[in-house]
Amino acid sequence: MNGLSIFSSISAESRARMYDCFGMTRKKFKKGQTVLTYCNSFKSVCVMITGSATLSCIDEDGNNSFLEKIYPNDVFGELFCLPLAKLEYVLCADEDCEVLFIDYNHIITPCSNTCEHHSRLINNLFLISARKLQSLTLRINILTQKNIRKKLLAYLEFRRNLSPDSRDFTLDMSLTDLADYLSVDRASMMREIKALKEEQIIWSEGRKFRFINNDFYI
Repeated sequence: MNGLSIFSSISAESRARMYDCFGMTRKKFKKGQTVLTYCNSFKSVCVMITGSATLSCIDEDGNNSFLEKIYPNDVFGELFCLPLAKLEYVLCADEDCEVLFIDYNHIITPCSNTCEHHSRLINNLFLISARKLQSLTLRINILTQKNIRKKLLAYLEFRRNLSPDSRDFTLDMSLTDLADYLSVDRASMMREIKALKEEQIIWSEGRKFRFINNDFYI
């Protein structure tokens, strides 16, 4: 989120007062534990305090698809997913983590004191929602590429642009998760990576990549 969090520009003193104002609760989860199963109603807006988790989508046939990784300061919850009856969204802890739950009704209903931090939090939530929409648009653009090579290069180009001052860049997900993100078969994706390396277009080692030849067309 490029440094943006739901508490940006809110003082530590105001944050302490917000726990009652917004009906906030903190919960701890062990590695492998289900943090949240989304429903069709907006109950909570959640913030990852420590640790990380993976959000997956399960369709009516039981197929599990990777959606995104959740890291500290990331915001998640029913508000950010499509409320389709045949889909189930499950967030599972990748490691021990702590999550802040903020009651949705407290967010949309200003308290009697009309606290300044209330409007600030809503503004931050709007900006975070816009960032998530950008991420969704990026993925749609990648998934509409015509083949595995084009999908892979489009994503790698995006990751490289996040670190313009560095030759090497590291993926924020495993190669297995990358295949799920691109909606391609992992073995086929690995063959494509091997081909790109043999053609001297990229270099890679694990999750670390580098473009060798920039004269390629997506």
